[in-house]
Amino acid sequence: MRRPTWWSGSAKKRRRRRMPCSGYPRSASGSPLCPDRGATLPGSNSRTIPVTLGTSLVDQHETSPMTETAAIPVPVPLLDQRLTTAPDSPFGIETLRIRGIETPCWRQSFPHLRAAFAHTAQFAARDYLVYEGERHTYAEHHRQVAALAHALTTRFGIRKGDRVALAMRNYPEWPAVFWASVAIGAIIVPLNAWLTGGELAYALADSGSRLLVVDAERLASLAPHLPTLTELEATVVVRGADALPARVHAWGEVLAEPHPAELPPCALDPEDDAAIYYTSGTTGRPKGALLTHRNICANQVTGVYLRARTEFRYGRTPQPPTQQMGQLISVPLFHVTGSVAMLIGSTIQGSKLVFMRRWDPEDAIRLIERERLNSFGGVP
Repeated sequence: MRRPTWWSGSAKKRRRRRMPCSGYPRSASGSPLCPDRGATLPGSNSRTIPVTLGTSLVDQHETSPMTETAAIPVPVPLLDQRLTTAPDSPFGIETLRIRGIETPCWRQSFPHLRAAFAHTAQFAARDYLVYEGERHTYAEHHRQVAALAHALTTRFGIRKGDRVALAMRNYPEWPAVFWASVAIGAIIVPLNAWLTGGELAYALADSGSRLLVVDAERLASLAPHLPTLTELEATVVVRGADALPARVHAWGEVLAEPHPAELPPCALDPEDDAAIYYTSGTTGRPKGALLTHRNICANQVTGVYLRARTEFRYGRTPQPPTQQMGQLISVPLFHVTGSVAMLIGSTIQGSKLVFMRRWDPEDAIRLIERERLNSFGGVP
């Protein structure tokens, strides 16, 4: 099989760009640091223990007795040094040699996305996904992900390292395909749902995807190109389609088969490849950017670190929220902003995610008020 564009070039050029730190903080007992509790460590008995690094963080800076915040903020370089080197800090950094490159990594972290997803089982009773008239809990989503993971491995023969492509609107099925794929070691390939059929076909061939999960709109634009995609062995369509072409299966029919409630076994390593995100291709053909499990987990812990650092900088101790957080997802999940920054981070912290079929300001305001959402992000 020919090498796709994301593999081309010399060994030096194939070297993958590394995020500065990697992983997801854990307590000394091994319990992951949960972002919905701010910078806190969940103990083994489910008690929440605030992260405190002693008065040394602000001992040389004036504080206001009325606000209990730093009148003179702690300089960021000094705070970074203290937060990453204090003995009791969950944000310690170590240097690992990864593919021959000395790489600074978070010392305490989730090893991979499968472990991160397993962490969310504790939120079983909470609402997870809201889309128009649909509402899905974390427990329901876990069952769907497990069923899909078994279907991928048993029905379609997907194995560790195989590419599973994904092209659809922000439907509730999108996260299910993402989590099921990475949990069994497959490499998820989120494709730009705004591409033409020919452009989608190029990315599918370039990535060497064996399976595609697509909505009816994308299937219609891809249909003329499917016979040319010799490496694409099967397609699963969600949200309805009439007469299905050869090698195309209906989502409901795939999940209707009985499957175990637990994920199929799979041994994963932090350096295993997890996802290929394609560039926009504004100056040529889109290029695939390859991310490992460690890369993606790094983004989550860095987000927790930056929020905690802001609190510590002004002399405050991060406090846990008093209710479930909720986020309006108004950007496409096929982009790293929507999936890596928003979907994964919010899922790990047990948030409720509200999807929109298309952006509408008035509808967004209505959803924020109705669902009591407290987080909303977008691209300037």
